[in-house]
Amino acid sequence: ILADKHNYIVDPNQELIAHGISNILGSGVSSFCSAASLSRSMVQDGVGGKTQIVSLISSVLVVVVLLALGPLFEDLPNSILAAIIIVSLKGLFLQFAELKRLWRVSKVDYSVWLVTFIATVFLDVDLGLLIGLIYNLVPILLRTQQPYYSLLGKLSIADIYVDTKVYKEAVPVPGIKIFKFEAPLYFGNMESFKKALIKETGIDPVYVKNVKAHMKESDMTLRHREVCMATSDTWLDEPCEGHNPERLFPANCETFAIIIDGSSIQYVDS
Repeated sequence: ILADKHNYIVDPNQELIAHGISNILGSGVSSFCSAASLSRSMVQDGVGGKTQIVSLISSVLVVVVLLALGPLFEDLPNSILAAIIIVSLKGLFLQFAELKRLWRVSKVDYSVWLVTFIATVFLDVDLGLLIGLIYNLVPILLRTQQPYYSLLGKLSIADIYVDTKVYKEAVPVPGIKIFKFEAPLYFGNMESFKKALIKETGIDPVYVKNVKAHMKESDMTLRHREVCMATSDTWLDEPCEGHNPERLFPANCETFAIIIDGSSIQYVDS
């Protein structure tokens, strides 16, 4: 949050390594475990802190308050102390204004925001963030199981291929179906991929296999007829037994090739 606010970059790995090393070394000298406090960070930022030195100064002030000024704060109501934190966290509370924008942009992100917020408030920060993370993975998995797919056509004004559903002027290539699948291909969406491919191209692989089997059988009977003719002295008026002169061809035999555009497929599992 503070990096976005002040336009600098934080390396999470560096922060977590430093955090772990400080706790490992500190455990040898009976020190408290270090921790991060969002409210304290916002307070320090609110008073103009810029570097890590502000944490050292803040720690010294806390020690002075605990040892010398503690009795002076004893009679203050907790509501007054809480008001200091609430004012410092004003920027965080203003994030509720994001809900209106999220509702317009994405209903899914809107629900993720609400679930994470409710879980954090009623359970704990760690559990709330974990629940929000898991909940955020669910729509991602659902999107990969039902991804967007389309047939591509060629634009007459340029040598590029685009979605025929979006660009009405795109013309399909004669005899070729170009199928684009915009998601990783894995076991979860394998059936969706097959159904989409059959739907868009109009070619059923089961039907094609049956056609090839019939054509192979017809070719064998035709060869048998040629052998009969070669070994006979006279022309056969009747076809050889079992010969079927009719051959089964697919209804959409004008399509002779299918190209799968895998530019949007990040990976394919085994």
